[in-house]
Amino acid sequence: MQNTFQTQFGRPEAYVPTPEQAECKQTDSDKWDLLAALTKAAPDFQVSHRSLTVLKALMTFLPDRDIGSDPGCAIVFPSNRTLSDRLNGMPESTLGRHLSQLVTLGLVSRHSSPNGKRFAHRVGQGIQCAFGFDLSPLARHATQLFSVAHQADLTRQRLRILRDQIAALRTALIEAALIEPGQGADTDLLELARLTLRRKSDETTLRALHQQLEAAFTQLPTAKTAAVEDTVLAKMSATDSHNERHIQ
Repeated sequence: MQNTFQTQFGRPEAYVPTPEQAECKQTDSDKWDLLAALTKAAPDFQVSHRSLTVLKALMTFLPDRDIGSDPGCAIVFPSNRTLSDRLNGMPESTLGRHLSQLVTLGLVSRHSSPNGKRFAHRVGQGIQCAFGFDLSPLARHATQLFSVAHQADLTRQRLRILRDQIAALRTALIEAALIEPGQGADTDLLELARLTLRRKSDETTLRALHQQLEAAFTQLPTAKTAAVEDTVLAKMSATDSHNERHIQ
């Protein structure tokens, strides 16, 4: 029999709670808010989206919307067959693999019975003892989870802005080459920008490429830069009366 209540949450050491965070008052948390935050922070915790789907299925067996932070207070005990049916027929071998990943990462705790089965002993209308998967680690690390999700949101916003700026600079350099051949950036740099925008590049790669394109753009004569801007603005084909509500 194995009863595990992990204190470590997620694989990267940078996200292990500090002693100060561990001393914070533990409160209940909305299970769907926790799942949404974990979905945003999935790459940081190295959890796959298939495993998140299994975690969502586990949450549906918890009758309350809030997850308590006390160990053992949020145990769900569906059988593999019941879980598989709720996951649209996921094979039990695949299901077991994702359940193991959730336990290894500390997202849930396994509270095993002597025979390895999942069940609960009820007394009246309440549950006296249950064996299955405990979801309380999510609530205990809610502050950490929401913080990482917020940082992931900020990173995605920075990446989106960088990609838009790279696309705009690439377009401007192409326009400069069309106005006067030889005045735009070299073909290799433009091709690198095109391929980078097609890939899922990290922030370091995008910033380095942005600096290269910006340097190439600043080398253009001022007159050519203005001509490029005029060309871009001239692409609008409708009349002014058709664009009264257009926001510049």
